[in-house]
Amino acid sequence: MKSSKEIAEVFRALGDPTRIEILRHLQSGEKTTTELSELMELSQSVVTHHITVLYMSRLLGCRREGKWVYYSISPAGVNTVKTLLAEVTSLKMPEEKEDAHWELKEKGNWSWSM
Repeated sequence: MKSSKEIAEVFRALGDPTRIEILRHLQSGEKTTTELSELMELSQSVVTHHITVLYMSRLLGCRREGKWVYYSISPAGVNTVKTLLAEVTSLKMPEEKEDAHWELKEKGNWSWSM
């Protein structure tokens, strides 16, 4: 189980519109920093900064071909995000009894009844 700090770092990487846009561009396949920079109309240094954050959070993978580095979405990173989201949002149910059930106490307020 990852620490709260480690989980927050992964979600922080996803919490920026520019990084979301990078991920959307990479959905169609791998791209270089130069290609992303041109597509997004941003400087290479800005794109590089955001790629670094995504890469350090293991959301991106890369491969080198000559002097070019191609970035892509990391399937393992995507699975990690899904796992972490499930981990921090899973509801821990009290021990179930035969007549236990969720009950609406008031608008939008549910409680576990036994």
